[in-house]
Parts: sequence; C-alpha cells; structure tokens
Amino acid sequence: ALHAGLLNEQAETKRLADQQRRVQEAMTVLLSTKDIHAQLDRLLQHLMDVFPISRASVVLWDAYGHLERVVSRGVQAPELPLEQWSDKLRLVSERGRIVRLDQDYVTRVMQGRPVLLVPLKTPEDTVGCLVLVAESTLALTEEDEGLLGTFAGQAALAIYQSQLIDRLQTSQVRVVQSERLAAIGTLVAGVA
Repeated sequence: ALHAGLLNEQAETKRLADQQRRVQEAMTVLLSTKDIHAQLDRLLQHLMDVFPISRASVVLWDAYGHLERVVSRGVQAPELPLEQWSDKLRLVSERGRIVRLDQDYVTRVMQGRPVLLVPLKTPEDTVGCLVLVAESTLALTEEDEGLLGTFAGQAALAIYQSQLIDRLQTSQVRVVQSERLAAIGTLVAGVA
C-alpha cells in the first residue's frame, strides 16, 4: 500500500511538472512574438494539450462592448452561438472567476459538453474571456483552476501588451504629424 501510494504521488508530481513545463513554453511564446493572434493561438494550443478541451476560443469586447472573436481552436465540438450570448458572457466574465456553464440550454447546444468561461483581466479591465468546451467529463481540481488562471493571466498580459503597443504607435503617428504641422507653421511664418 505504501509503495502504491508513492507511485501515485510520483505520477501526480510528474503530471504537475509537465503542466508547469507547458505553461513555461506558453510564456516563452508570448514573449517571443508581437503578433497577438499568433500568441493567443499558441496559448490555446498549449491549453488544449494540458486539459481535455475539444474547442477553445478567446473572445474580447471592443471599446463599444461588441464581441470580437480573436482566436479559436479545435473542431470536435459544436460551436457556441457567442454573438447571441455576448451580454451574458460579459456579465459572467466580469465576476472575475472561472464559471462552468451547465444550464439546460447550454448542454443542449453543446451536446452534453460542459463549457468553462475563464475571464481575461488586464490591469485596467476585464477585456474578454476564454471559452472552453470540455470533453463530457471534466472535473477541475484546485491546481487545475490555478493553472487555467495562469493561462488566462498570460493571455490577458499578451492582450494588454498588444493594446499598449497600438496606443504607442498611434501616439507616435500623432507626434510626427504635430511636428510636421509645426514645421509648416514655422516656414509660413518665415515667409510672411
């Protein structure tokens, strides 16, 4: 019995080490490219390697609150009517915790597969969520929820970084335009 317990503990330790390795690989990918779609797609790939997920999507809300699907992966499950559920997804995501959707209408649409919503929180706001369609049986342990939270945190960080880069580029364009207008004003004043 003691030997069997040690073997089980060793197998669990190996599984956790493998999950940590995959999280580290995902973080490396996030830091290595500036393309947000490639980052999120790779993150979903690692997520689907770690958990029994048949479809994963990252959905974001734009500045006007409209749903924007950024990346989806997996084809073994029916697709959720995300556009119809936009308001519900936003409401649930703003609670800031992982939510398992197992209401009757979700189960009917998804043919018995559970759906998990994992919020994507940046330092400024909840910008979206991971929509994960799991296999028919998915029991999340506390470690699993922590790992999902880590994946969501990395995705939110990538999104936040992308938003900051976009703002910086927009600001740079405005500064260059302002400098050009100032130079033209100086030239016109000199001619006058």
